[in-house]
Amino acid sequence: MTDTTISYLSDHPMEQKMAAYRYHIERMLRLPLNRTRQLREWETILHTATSNNFPTTLLKKLKQQIQHKITPPPQLRTQKTTQNGLPLPSHNTCEKSLTYLDTQTSKSVTNATTQSHRSTNQPPATTSYPTTKVGSTV
Repeated sequence: MTDTTISYLSDHPMEQKMAAYRYHIERMLRLPLNRTRQLREWETILHTATSNNFPTTLLKKLKQQIQHKITPPPQLRTQKTTQNGLPLPSHNTCEKSLTYLDTQTSKSVTNATTQSHRSTNQPPATTSYPTTKVGSTV
């Protein structure tokens, strides 16, 4: 990382001034660094910021925002239940169920279509597109 970014005192939009720091902070938080390496990276980011007239409080706030964004929320200790006492599925369970349902539905639709074509002795419908050689005119 170089010591040069857009100066805080420049007339650039704030979004452009913050872009490099946003990238480096998010990179630092997402990489699997041990605590020592992450602290060294953070100090490098702060050093670069002070070299370019950035208030460190602004970067500390940005770091907190990014940490909040990328940190998964804590799991609820109590599980919600339906009226008959059964536990409600979690968000991930619903997603998996929908994916499974979609896969099963598409398989059954495909099988039903194939079966109907077999019973009528008609080939399944296909779509074809005209092809041209590269460099030829149509």
